[in-house]
Amino acid sequence: MADVKEKKPKKPEIKYQAKIHEAYSEFIDKEDKAKALEVLEELKKNHPDISLAYQPSPLAKVLTESNLEICKALFVDSEESGAFSFNKPRSKTVEQTVRANLIAYNNAKTALEEETFDDYKYVYKTIVDALEVYFSIAAESALREYFTGYAEFADNYTKEEEKKQAAKSAKRRKTEEEKKRGKDAEK
Repeated sequence: MADVKEKKPKKPEIKYQAKIHEAYSEFIDKEDKAKALEVLEELKKNHPDISLAYQPSPLAKVLTESNLEICKALFVDSEESGAFSFNKPRSKTVEQTVRANLIAYNNAKTALEEETFDDYKYVYKTIVDALEVYFSIAAESALREYFTGYAEFADNYTKEEEKKQAAKSAKRRKTEEEKKRGKDAEK
């Protein structure tokens, strides 16, 4: 009997993830920032020698960092890290799983930097890449499932970005067609 080779799953990709995180960070902090700046201005009027600056909320700040940092902040460092759970029972909690993957990622990065043989470098690079995909998925899952409004915000942002990309593509095609017509007319 012939062995059936399993198909390798397609690498998951979350379109515009970094842009969405940046925009959502600004969105969630917008109202707080406006209030804080108002208070800061009032304080500066009464105490002009005080140097104060607005600091974004911890969530808004971490959203501008890497998916690894988002996962670390939400699943490991947060006081609410125990609130996250898997859909089905598992041997480890979400926090334990993410912590183990953070350790594996850091170990693989260190090994990649220290390794001298190309074959092993390839293996460590593959591990690092796979864990970066894991952190991307985990961060997105947590934000979509546990943060009210994020999923709708992300979906709307994606739709808008795709409209912009489609418009750019159409404009580029039109320009190329016009250039082609111009060259054909010269002949």
